[in-house]
Amino acid sequence: MRAFIACIKATRRSNWDICKNNDIWGVPGASNNAKKAAGMVQAGDVVFIWFANGSSRDGGLRAKIQASAAASVASEAPWPDADRYSHTFPMKVVRDLGICVPDRFPGNKASEVFRVKNIWLNWGFWHIQDEGVVENLEQCFPEG
Repeated sequence: MRAFIACIKATRRSNWDICKNNDIWGVPGASNNAKKAAGMVQAGDVVFIWFANGSSRDGGLRAKIQASAAASVASEAPWPDADRYSHTFPMKVVRDLGICVPDRFPGNKASEVFRVKNIWLNWGFWHIQDEGVVENLEQCFPEG
């Protein structure tokens, strides 16, 4: 099982409801790094969902999902801006926190609490290879 992080822009937060209602995740295609990471997604992999800060500074870690199958090149997507997605994969929500757990990014580098790198969020989708970061994120989603 691999772990990824995905970021939803503040202006596209309504897409989260579309994801949940359709059991599908879409990876934006603007970043080659995001496209490369999306191509790695397999069934059972987990993705931590991050909401980017809006004007009210209310962003942060929001949810954890699990891929139900491998990612594939997006052919159809349920979002109004469907043409911006390079890959999609079926998913199930493991847990939606309902609110975001905030974190700070001093110097726009790694976050203070989770150690998430700001650039990963800018790319929109990234494979987390640092087990310490995964463990930090997992603390918000206890099993049981």
